[in-house]
Amino acid sequence: MEIINNNKGGQKLCHYGYCYTKKAKSAVSQRWECDQRGSQKCRAIATTDLELTVLKSVTEHIHAADMFKGKT
Repeated sequence: MEIINNNKGGQKLCHYGYCYTKKAKSAVSQRWECDQRGSQKCRAIATTDLELTVLKSVTEHIHAADMFKGKT
């Protein structure tokens, strides 16, 4: 899991070739949506803890991973 800054000053989460855009934050976790949500209509979601140290869950993608994005 890797956190990178995007061009607009926000954060992206990258994990095993998939990247996610931060969407929602609760009292105990953050929800991230696949960055291919618009172009590929991928509905995959990742959930992390608030400190961005633990990846709690990831749902399945409908597209292949990009080998140049987030290897860990």
